[in-house]
Amino acid sequence: MRCKFWEKRGWPYLIGGAVVILIVVGGTMLLDTVTENPYQGYQNTTEDETTITIQVAPTLEDCTGVGPQQCMLIREMPPAEDGGWELFYDQIEGFTYEEGYLWTLQVSVTEIENPPADASNLHYELVEVVEKKPVV
Repeated sequence: MRCKFWEKRGWPYLIGGAVVILIVVGGTMLLDTVTENPYQGYQNTTEDETTITIQVAPTLEDCTGVGPQQCMLIREMPPAEDGGWELFYDQIEGFTYEEGYLWTLQVSVTEIENPPADASNLHYELVEVVEKKPVV
């Protein structure tokens, strides 16, 4: 039994369908290029980025996250009246902690849209080391 579809429509119909698909896909890619965002729809972070200044204490503190660990103590600048030190369970991308120094850092904080269940919804990235002062 022969396929009557091809007998009635033939190659022009098939080629026409391929052209429609190319126009749709190409149009989507063109739209992303015009908006200067080739990764539109694939980003994990929002435009909500802020830069804060924090101090990092010269010693680590025992804390419990998923399990027992050592956490940095941080406070936002200017510090609150009570000193304002808080346990920091996260990491600061680009920053390598060294014990014995009081650090003042400028950090970019970006909100993550869909973080893993056991992770923070904030991403921290080092912008600048403002001061690294040895503590005796």
